[in-house]
Amino acid sequence: MRSNTQQQRAETRSIQNTVQILLVICGVVFLVAGVTLAVGGFSVSGMVSSFNDMMSGSNQPTGDTGGSGGDGAATGDGSGGNNTGGNNTVGNNTDGNNTGGDDGGDTGGDETYLLPVKVVDQDGNGVSGATLTVDLPSGGSETVTVKNNGELLLEVPEKGEYTVTATADGYGTDDETIQVEGSLDDPVTLTIEEDEEDTYSLAGTVTNESGDPISNATVSIEGVDRMTGVNDDGTFEFRDLEPGEYTVIASSDGYKEKKQKIKIEDSDKDDVQFSLKKEDDDDDGSIFPFVIAPGVW
Repeated sequence: MRSNTQQQRAETRSIQNTVQILLVICGVVFLVAGVTLAVGGFSVSGMVSSFNDMMSGSNQPTGDTGGSGGDGAATGDGSGGNNTGGNNTVGNNTDGNNTGGDDGGDTGGDETYLLPVKVVDQDGNGVSGATLTVDLPSGGSETVTVKNNGELLLEVPEKGEYTVTATADGYGTDDETIQVEGSLDDPVTLTIEEDEEDTYSLAGTVTNESGDPISNATVSIEGVDRMTGVNDDGTFEFRDLEPGEYTVIASSDGYKEKKQKIKIEDSDKDDVQFSLKKEDDDDDGSIFPFVIAPGVW
């Protein structure tokens, strides 16, 4: 009986010791956990509070991050339309008008494409001040002025077929159709030739007083270094004469030189007539230039 009682007491003490050891271990574990949380800036009460707030739905964005839709203060530096870099924007999509609505002020705009153009004359020299007309794929057209020695960088709003036409005062026109699928590296070159001034011809005949052609005569134009021989039928012709007044000279061996002033305005002159006199037409054929009276010597 006594031995049983002692055995029960021993078992009770063993259980008590075991419980004490477990409590000590738990205490050490909680102590280490508390130190770790303290070093990390957390607290048990804070964690519990955050958990409760999250469960109650009170932990909502306050708008400090700028993501509050249309009310956000972030307007976006990529406003697109204002930063053209000197390019000439054509089409209705100017980027700056695309403000992004309620999506946090995204003003980036749609994608655009670069279309370089160069306008030159027949010698390859740039033509500044030329007018460039751009026909858009969606319909309509826009006109811009070419500067910078005939070079222009267009910024177009969409892919598709564009027709560009160049012209300038004193020049002809040239156009080209381009299929734009992306920005172009090489410029589209348009060549406009200078207008040539209208020129005219001057023609006629050279004859003697009897109306016979003088085939060995020559005709020249004073002051412009132009000369031509007369054909067997007495005709002559000058071409490529600009409008103006000219002094035309006809001459031939044994004939007196003759001049005429001819004015060319807006048509050819093909009826110029020269009738040349012989150089000795003033002589009467007498040996002496006086008359001897009869009976006088």
